[in-house]
Amino acid sequence: MGQDKISEIITPRLRLRRYNHQRPDPGDMRGFYKLNADWLTVRRYFPDGIRPDYGSKPITQDGFVIADKETNQFKGYIGLAAWAGPEENERQVIHYALLKKERRKGYAAESLHAICAYAFEQRELPRIAASVARSNARSHALLEGVGFEPLEEVPWYHTILDRYLSLPRERWKEQPDKPSWAMVNSSPNTAILTL
Repeated sequence: MGQDKISEIITPRLRLRRYNHQRPDPGDMRGFYKLNADWLTVRRYFPDGIRPDYGSKPITQDGFVIADKETNQFKGYIGLAAWAGPEENERQVIHYALLKKERRKGYAAESLHAICAYAFEQRELPRIAASVARSNARSHALLEGVGFEPLEEVPWYHTILDRYLSLPRERWKEQPDKPSWAMVNSSPNTAILTL
């Protein structure tokens, strides 16, 4: 299934809505500004900052704004990116960041479960990868809690400072507590996840 079919993913507390690169919401742009202003955390792991469009780098992007389900207020960003090319679906890398005030509330885990369900059940990807700074212990724990496992062999485009993790679709499907996926009848472009 194509990645452009879903414009929104609803979880119990969150609304993950596809980021519109051509006409970004002003509230989203303020949210990205706040993310990038957090020098002690975001800039530590993303030296170039969080950019939903990734400029001119040779990747394709499938990203969502993490927003409050009721107020639609920006909480962060999550998405999948791939280096463009013939193995694009084999090289999907997840990335995410939350505003400082929204951390340690379970939003990252809820969003990560949602994106994994979307990637495996909607896009039918064979695996998702993650590249995490070795010093980012919370992100390691989050990814491992969802089922990601460290890989011994690090791809050439990652540095020695990164730890590379992977989650194959088969491992995801074996998890007893993974969220279920359902399409909303009233809107074919919205998915509701039950956790």
